Amino acid sequence: MTAPLRLLCLMPVYNDWEVADVVCREIDAEMARQRHIEVHIVIVDDGSSNGRPPGFLEGPLAAVRSVHMLKLRRNIGHQRAIAIGLSWLTEHQPADAVLVMDADGQDGPADIATLMDVFERHGRRAAVFAARRKRLESFTFKVFYALYMLFHRVLTGFGVRIGNFSVLPGDRVAALLVSSDLWSHYAAAVVRSRIPLETVPVNRRERRRGRSTMDFVALVAHGLSAISVFRERVGTRLLVGAVGGAALLGIFFIALGLVAGVFRQTLPTSAWIGAGLLAILTLQAVLALFVLAFSIVSQRDLLGFLPIRDYRYFVDECQRLR
Repeated sequence: MTAPLRLLCLMPVYNDWEVADVVCREIDAEMARQRHIEVHIVIVDDGSSNGRPPGFLEGPLAAVRSVHMLKLRRNIGHQRAIAIGLSWLTEHQPADAVLVMDADGQDGPADIATLMDVFERHGRRAAVFAARRKRLESFTFKVFYALYMLFHRVLTGFGVRIGNFSVLPGDRVAALLVSSDLWSHYAAAVVRSRIPLETVPVNRRERRRGRSTMDFVALVAHGLSAISVFRERVGTRLLVGAVGGAALLGIFFIALGLVAGVFRQTLPTSAWIGAGLLAILTLQAVLALFVLAFSIVSQRDLLGFLPIRDYRYFVDECQRLR
């Protein structure tokens, strides 16, 4: 008989213990139908202020073999909590596949089987991400999210439709842990690592209860973190855009001079002053972007924060809950 696939489910939790309890039981119910999968859950307590409540995950579970809780010393955000959880898993709980999902109920446990089917069809070699087909947030959030997607495409050259909900091949996780990109943004780090990637359209559910702890500033910082992972592409595209803009400006000045010469027109002094100021500003922008591009390239040899090496500083303790 073929050995069952060992699946580790990684979930960062910050104060949402009641919802996390419900989500874990939904995972258990869904995985009970998948007899060929052996499920283990690792919860990363991201410095919760209220602490794990009594009775959390008590009672029988049908499919989940074990539940561990990794307690962090302080709140560091869900992206970095994922990085620390993946680092801990690699050293202590190796698996055939790692499922990363949020614990607020918006990632549907019923969609895990769909992700796993695609994962199996690609020979367990590709990362499979849930692509957001429908969002249930407010109109204001959708407007700003659309602007962010446009901003992301302009700066990086490609769009973004994925979040944390994903399945990773167990033997490819280590490739993420030796790059500081994972410390900034999980999904962007996977894309930049060039691990084969597949997407599955799914609908995002509503939160089970409560409101997100991420305010507008935190959401903007989260988006900028994703873009910063592709800093080399961003710097290059900005530089090319600035040079292109300077070239167009030069063509405009030449055309302006030719028109004035052909028609024997004398342009007002204010027009030439404005054109000169515009040329100076454009030249300064090009020089600044040259410096930015070279500074980005010079940082390629800097290791920075390595999750596999440095994650231990943030781990307080690990408990086996069942």
